[in-house]
Amino acid sequence: MPQRVSAATSLTIAISVFAALSLLIAYTAKLAICVAALLGLVASASIVKSFGGAAWRGYRYPSALLLIVAGIGVNVSWMLLGRIQREEEEVVRLRAKVTRFQEMRKSDPASYLSELRSSGDERWEAEFRTLDPKGYETFIAERRRSEEAQRKAQLAATLDELLPQTPISC
Repeated sequence: MPQRVSAATSLTIAISVFAALSLLIAYTAKLAICVAALLGLVASASIVKSFGGAAWRGYRYPSALLLIVAGIGVNVSWMLLGRIQREEEEVVRLRAKVTRFQEMRKSDPASYLSELRSSGDERWEAEFRTLDPKGYETFIAERRRSEEAQRKAQLAATLDELLPQTPISC
């Protein structure tokens, strides 16, 4: 007569394996994928053997639980690994951009400034002031003229709204 594993024992094993996989995922996603895949393979073999031999029949349900836990572990590890890889690619891209900007600053300051301005980088004005002081003064004067024209246009619009449109006759 084959020995059966109780439901409480099966659940305890599944929770323990889930906790161990969670800790492993927090440590390293690649190793967690390998361990979860191996656990799934062992659980699958146990399920298949339980249909054939009487000695394995008591392990069918715990093996099914372990297979589910292994599947969850592989899925979570895979998603985490993908996120880590995307973040690493972003870091590499940003480092390349910084290196390119540093080289452009030394070799061609005008294109460096135009690239900073077009990318919306907040360092643009400070770099413009440092690299081209005369151009910066011209830029500031043009900005002041533009702001003054906008302010005058806004005042004129406000006055038009406040003044009566029809003349008042006595």
